[in-house]
Parts: sequence; C-alpha cells; structure tokens
Amino acid sequence: MKNNKQLANFNGQAIEVINKDGDGWMTGEQIGDALGYENPLKAINNLFQRNREELEEYSCTLKLRVHDHDGRNVQREVRLFNEEGVMLICMFSQQPSAGVSQMGGANLKSLSSQSVTAPKPCGKQ
Repeated sequence: MKNNKQLANFNGQAIEVINKDGDGWMTGEQIGDALGYENPLKAINNLFQRNREELEEYSCTLKLRVHDHDGRNVQREVRLFNEEGVMLICMFSQQPSAGVSQMGGANLKSLSSQSVTAPKPCGKQ
C-alpha cells in the first residue's frame, strides 16, 4: 500500500492531497476551506449528509493524524473525497467560488502514478 501526500491547485489554493494507492484524495475540511466556508468541516459534513446517496461512492474514511481545536496532534477518522467527489461537492455547494469551471485546477487524477481507472475505495487494499 502506497500512501503519501502531494500538493494540488484547488480553487487557487495549494492543497495537500493524499495519494493513496495511485488515487488522489482530499479531506472534506480542505474542500470546505477552499470553497470559503466559515466552518469548513461542519459545512462539508452537512453537505455530505444531505447528499450521501450521491457522494458516498466517491468518499471513504481513514484514521489520520490531524490537529484538533486545541492544537494537539491526534488521530481520528477523517472523510476523504476523490476527484469525482470534489466535483460533486462543488456542484451541490451554494458557495460563489464553487463553480465547476473555477475548479479546473483540482485534477487529482494527474497525481496518480497509475492509469486512470475507477478509484479504489480508500479503506480497501
């Protein structure tokens, strides 16, 4: 299993992309932040819950090390989205910066070292 991070341009921001087994994944919080939500994690979690049927196949959860609200480095379950999931979130979002044409820089597949195929679920080997 190969699991590392690279940078991608997303809505004019450099975002750390998790490259897992040849597929690029972003956290909901990263997406929400790039879209300009005041509370990015809560906004994307709410959007995911409202559109779970459409988004679930393009997302997964992994235990990752993150900084909590107190600045501590902790391990927790984090929802990740592949490129298709990012594009769907942009379509469902009401944010002015969410236009799909503006998100052209979010090409997560270009980070892949393998040929472009349907993404593997990130919890599977």
